[in-house]
Amino acid sequence: MSIVSLSVNEELLRRFDEALKEKGYSTRSEGFRDSIRKFVDESAWNMEGENIAVVTVLCGKNAPKHELLRMQHEYDEIQTMMHMHLDETNCLEIYVVKGESSRIKQMIQDIRKIKTVKHTEFMSSACDV
Repeated sequence: MSIVSLSVNEELLRRFDEALKEKGYSTRSEGFRDSIRKFVDESAWNMEGENIAVVTVLCGKNAPKHELLRMQHEYDEIQTMMHMHLDETNCLEIYVVKGESSRIKQMIQDIRKIKTVKHTEFMSSACDV
């Protein structure tokens, strides 16, 4: 097994350690391997055919929303959207999307490029399931 070294700021490492403990990981390496697997799986996501997906977006409450709004109008694949105030600084947006896999993946990549977006996650399924 290869050894990889990386730099992480203290706050992120503290939060990572808390998450590891909460999820029952015995080592940081297990958590990093699991995170890398998820990243690789997401990158290899099926690019053919029609899919449905639920996309969650964590963004700053007071941040300008024009980029997210533009994106919402650009992608007809968005079937439903929900906006929720989490606390005094954060909002959660949830999109239910249906369409060609390549368009959905492009939409997710576009969301991740928006500076006011803090975190994006998605769950997908082929439409014929």
